[in-house]
Amino acid sequence: GVLDEYSYYVLMEEAYRQGIAGTGEHNWMFSDGLNADTIIGGEFDKDSPLHLASRGVSVLTDGGGLPGRPVYDKFLQEWQGLNNDKDKEYILSKHPKYPAPGDRIHEYLPNKDYLLRGMNNDNFFTTLGSYTPVVYDSIIALGLSACNVSQPNSYFDGWTHFGQILNTQFEGASGQIVLDKSTGSRDPRSAFFKITNFVENDFNETDEKVSFSAIENAIFQDGEWKFLSPFIFNDGTSSIPPDLPRINVEKNYIGTGLRATGLSFAVIITLSSFGFLTWTWRNQKQAIVRASQPLFLAIICFGVFLMGMAIIPLSFDDEITTEEGCSVACMAIPWLLCLGFV
Repeated sequence: GVLDEYSYYVLMEEAYRQGIAGTGEHNWMFSDGLNADTIIGGEFDKDSPLHLASRGVSVLTDGGGLPGRPVYDKFLQEWQGLNNDKDKEYILSKHPKYPAPGDRIHEYLPNKDYLLRGMNNDNFFTTLGSYTPVVYDSIIALGLSACNVSQPNSYFDGWTHFGQILNTQFEGASGQIVLDKSTGSRDPRSAFFKITNFVENDFNETDEKVSFSAIENAIFQDGEWKFLSPFIFNDGTSSIPPDLPRINVEKNYIGTGLRATGLSFAVIITLSSFGFLTWTWRNQKQAIVRASQPLFLAIICFGVFLMGMAIIPLSFDDEITTEEGCSVACMAIPWLLCLGFV
């Protein structure tokens, strides 16, 4: 659709609130329904949603034609030659006459004065724009196909005319004219397209406003893209962002709190094991200790110590050590548990 200034502002501000514009990861491309003046024609508050969302925006347009091609340059020369009162009056004389003022239809149609003001605009005859060469070539295609299909003293119908249009090829102001016979549309390989990239102008820390410039980034000509300048994305670099959003992996790390708790238990088990071992050694002559066999009690204390030490490698993960360190810790756990239990 066509985006006027208000619609663009509403769209991009909402996109920013939704987190799909101005993030440095999302890049917006529009068709020629977006007028470049909407972005380069004003200033935005620095770091506002519109400023952040408009960075790196691009527009894909039908270029209309490429200066330097003979037909385009000749057409531009003839177009500029119409900038005189006589030719303007002739053009206006061909303007359709609509119902008298007061008729409701008339209110929505451009009148003669409106068209004259447009032709008196400084830019009207200076450049061709995107649409003028295409419209011109469309009219020429209609005329050439009508000439090719017409016969003396006879008429042709619309389908015959349309069939001839599909087979009409010529070098026009907008490039080589070739139509797709299955759809009737122009073969895109014969058209001329361009990508315009909107890049923010340099600004100082103290500036409160930011403006943008339109940079012609690439053109599609003769069936291939030709890049004219680096494309600046929303993050301010020319590095192509990934097609998919970044994957946020939940590592499920043990965490400092749980790790500290586990190691605290390991310290308690160690102190308890050696404490009971010391008590057993000091009281080995007591009848109850002798009945329980001091060596067996010592083995139990040492086994509990080994099993308690298994908590230490259990506290390792790749948050605090390397993959190799995690592998060593993983292999140590069953050895400590099995030896301690046995």
